[in-house]
Amino acid sequence: MQNSKDKYTQEIKSKLDKNFLSPLFIKYANMLYAGEEYEECISVCRTGLEIFPNYLTAKLILLKAFLKAEYLNEAEILFSEIKNKIPGKDMLAKFESNIHNLKAISRQEKIYYTKSAKNKYEYKSFEKNFHFQENMFLTYDLSDLIESKPDKEIINEKYFFEFRNRFDTFHFEKTANIKSDSYHGKKEHGHAPESSELLSKIKIVTETLADIYAAQGNYTEAFEAYKILIRAGSVNKLRIEEKLNELERNMLRNDNI
Repeated sequence: MQNSKDKYTQEIKSKLDKNFLSPLFIKYANMLYAGEEYEECISVCRTGLEIFPNYLTAKLILLKAFLKAEYLNEAEILFSEIKNKIPGKDMLAKFESNIHNLKAISRQEKIYYTKSAKNKYEYKSFEKNFHFQENMFLTYDLSDLIESKPDKEIINEKYFFEFRNRFDTFHFEKTANIKSDSYHGKKEHGHAPESSELLSKIKIVTETLADIYAAQGNYTEAFEAYKILIRAGSVNKLRIEEKLNELERNMLRNDNI
């Protein structure tokens, strides 16, 4: 049975599959990171940065994932690139400390093979989702263009109107028969997570309770509580969604990188 976090992650991925140009990949990558799926998080961040190359938040999540996955070389290169852009001295010092600690570990360095990364998600594949109309521009033989002809014959009226019609009607065509890869959350084995056990013992879940969890840094419990309130049809849905977004930002800032 999927918990709220798995369902929320799946919802984000479904939205991304429908619009690969959406910056929503940041939320998806953040949820993958929170779920300790660092390889998937790296793949999503790298692909998103191909579309949004200057997205600092994506680079910060990618750097954290590199460190968690112990890809020291990639982490050092990326850190050097964004070092002067990192907001706040505390975050900068934390990254420097984690890179130093990773260097101190006595083991064979892991190598990240970029060629092995494949486009697994539909939103990342331009060719899979869209194709350009072919033959938009007519072709000519070079000799036809350089031959000396009267001015009235230089522009063929028939070809001109055909070209203009193609130009005016140019558009992207959605490719038919796109099969969306299904996403499955992690299967739970044994007993439920502690957060689920805790919430199952509480008869009434209130927004105040969720706020207390968030303030205490119990992000998983707060996440579950906010999602329960939204599913229950709370009249304060918009406010709760804003708190949920703020919770995700806090997860990014305050976790143990």
